[in-house]
Amino acid sequence: MDFSLKHLDQLQRGTVVVVGMPTDENSTFMRGPALAPARIREVMDEGSSNLCSESGIDLSEEQRFRDLGDLGFTGAMDALKQIEDAVGELLDRGVYVIALGGDHAVTYAIMKAYHTKYEVLNILHLDAHPDLYDEYEGNRYSHACPFENKKFSYVLITINARMWLSMLDSR
Repeated sequence: MDFSLKHLDQLQRGTVVVVGMPTDENSTFMRGPALAPARIREVMDEGSSNLCSESGIDLSEEQRFRDLGDLGFTGAMDALKQIEDAVGELLDRGVYVIALGGDHAVTYAIMKAYHTKYEVLNILHLDAHPDLYDEYEGNRYSHACPFENKKFSYVLITINARMWLSMLDSR
């Protein structure tokens, strides 16, 4: 399922959209994060769960919740620029974006798009490690650097799974 800008006119303001960002070009250890959007959707659709909320709303039937598919990256422009442009276009239309990555480098492009609309961002970051390198292996846009040395303001709250595990181990 490829994301297309041609259907954006059908989106109402306030719609929540899911967009896959299948890239791992900035991953340094292993390739595979690009497979994540498809795998997440596979699990969401596999039958042991559903999209119903506690209030009884079934998001699969809700017109204000749409899965727009995956961004189809082209060689003409790098993936981070394409992500920034696509998220910016969605924000201009007044919709809320849920991004399915890809490696953590997608975070920088998403933050950059949001910063054009909002002066200060509030970010809740859930991860095994903090991703606070200024540069990693010579790449300022590495998966390990989405939050450092960027030219916009944000409040970052990081909850690191490994930190919590080490705290539990020390008891």
